[in-house]
Amino acid sequence: MRIKSYSGAKGFGYIEREGSEDVIFDITACERFTPRVGDEIDAEIRPGRDGKPRAVSVRLRARNIPEREAMRETAARLEDALDTYRDFGLFQGLTWRELCEHFLRRREALPDSMTVEDVVALLIDRWSRGVETARLFVHSQDFHPPKAIEQLEELLADTPVKIEFLKQHGHTITLHAPTLAEQPQTFELYGLPDLVAVYNQALHHTQHEDRLFPLASRDDYVYIRLSLAQAREIRRRDLLPIHWVEVEPFL
Repeated sequence: MRIKSYSGAKGFGYIEREGSEDVIFDITACERFTPRVGDEIDAEIRPGRDGKPRAVSVRLRARNIPEREAMRETAARLEDALDTYRDFGLFQGLTWRELCEHFLRRREALPDSMTVEDVVALLIDRWSRGVETARLFVHSQDFHPPKAIEQLEELLADTPVKIEFLKQHGHTITLHAPTLAEQPQTFELYGLPDLVAVYNQALHHTQHEDRLFPLASRDDYVYIRLSLAQAREIRRRDLLPIHWVEVEPFL
């Protein structure tokens, strides 16, 4: 199946199916991509309210990627911007095709330049596909302490920090952090930032160079692991939308 037509102004279009009649779809059925004519897609077809077939759960399978040489100036600007972040260990192994696919799932054309919001979105996209997991921690706004602790332990597995979840009663949580105290401690946790503060306190207490820094994100909690030296340079150059006030006590 492929996108035969689409009107961004109207928010709907038609999907061409081999051996069957075209079927209508609307933008709300598209999963994390903006449709373009010619896109190869997978979709589930169901009867609509009028009884006619309608596409739901439309997923992008393939899209024509512009040749790098045809986008020479734009490609150079985007790749130069990413090179800045590679100095901090990010975007290692990112290809031109991967970069194009990321942007073209979300908009109709490649941007002329990258904003810090674009950088964060690209990091989260790579994290969701199993890349950048050594540097990034992403958790839904629906805070779940045991799951969050498990993810944080994986992210910090190479550090001396170890925190064990004991029990939770409302907003009160009991943790055992051997690097902070021999006995279990009780904290008031109202969200993931409170838990991350415990980890940053433990990293600070063990004199480890790394910290977890919160990135501005609309939908999720996002933290990036950086050394103090990296964080200072990123702050000086204003490269990432970090909420510095949250981590200031541990710098």
